[in-house]
Amino acid sequence: MNSKTIASVICALAVSIGVQAQVNAADSVFNSSRASRLSVGGYGEVAYSRNFYSDHVSRYSQPEEHKDDPSHGRFDLPHVVVYLGYDFGKGWSLGSEIEFEHGGAGLAYEKEDEEGGEWEQEVEKGGEVELEQFWLQKTFSRAANLRFGHIVVPVGLNNAHHEPLNFFTVYRPEGENTILPSTWHQTGLSFFGRSGKFRYEAQLLAALNADNFTNTGWIHKGHKSPMEYDVANKYGAAARNLDDKQVQRGKVLFTEMGCAQCHRPSWKTGEDKMWVDASTKAYADANGLAKNGNYYDLLPRYPYQTIWPYTDMVQHRLFMKNDIRTGWCRTTPLWGRGLSRRLTGADDRLHDCRARTVVEAIMWHGYSKESDAYNSTVKFYNLSKEDRDAVVKFIEAI
Repeated sequence: MNSKTIASVICALAVSIGVQAQVNAADSVFNSSRASRLSVGGYGEVAYSRNFYSDHVSRYSQPEEHKDDPSHGRFDLPHVVVYLGYDFGKGWSLGSEIEFEHGGAGLAYEKEDEEGGEWEQEVEKGGEVELEQFWLQKTFSRAANLRFGHIVVPVGLNNAHHEPLNFFTVYRPEGENTILPSTWHQTGLSFFGRSGKFRYEAQLLAALNADNFTNTGWIHKGHKSPMEYDVANKYGAAARNLDDKQVQRGKVLFTEMGCAQCHRPSWKTGEDKMWVDASTKAYADANGLAKNGNYYDLLPRYPYQTIWPYTDMVQHRLFMKNDIRTGWCRTTPLWGRGLSRRLTGADDRLHDCRARTVVEAIMWHGYSKESDAYNSTVKFYNLSKEDRDAVVKFIEAI
């Protein structure tokens, strides 16, 4: 890849300059009372507003269609929060934060003409009640603190300082609030402290779920879990360093050996026009979903995107021993293969998983002198150990 890849996050590092008017949200639990061991506090906000822009769910993905949508008024209770904390002494403390969003959870009600279900409509209130913080903390000094439990993730200013006095708009800034989890809170471990005017924090968390990433909300829903707990069987990692000198050396060697002839680095997608069957067309016509007979935009499209799979998607002759495909193998994409060991605990390679490491996978390419990759394999074999390690590190960084 030519650019850095953003992988799932387990380590969030934030450094901020301390400003008297801006308090980190995670510290607010104990800011309400210092006179006793028990701390009780909180805040609430009531908003009366009129938004002179569209509130449609597609206002970002299809802005031209919603730029002239009418304005709308809104009466809202965005957030009502209760803080509870307790200081046990000797550096041990407990903190919690319970938040009621938009008035809290409400009951659904249903309108129907008859019980048989000829016509019915169900409406649900969209508020939430969430436990945003619940942690046990050990303070060693101003510079060193450990926090265990459910904690706020300080990625972006909006998460670190999400209380209403810390931003100028009525609602939280829509930029960060749209593309990042907000408020981002997860169960994990945190190490933080202060040095002079700087506050720093490193956290260990369950990885984001890439299945919940979207083209309009980026990673906004990535921390959501379908379970009552955060799935943490597989851990993500910080973005791999593609600018590392050893990785860059391996990339050059990868091309010089001829590997990139089959493991073609990049592709550009086409128009991305999906095939539409007759039943889908009929449904779209009946519900007015296809404007001017355009069925291709029923789903989001991603035309003319540059991707980096490192494959030509073509079958080549490798003639490996005991190969049930009579010597022919389609070039396996290399992107993401470097995360296999971290995510699954295994590092199996090739189309039939016969290779246990990157080096084994490369050497299997040269099992037969008739192999299309024989010359490239010999070149790899004759490299110095330092250069071979660089090639492996590059492949694991793709």
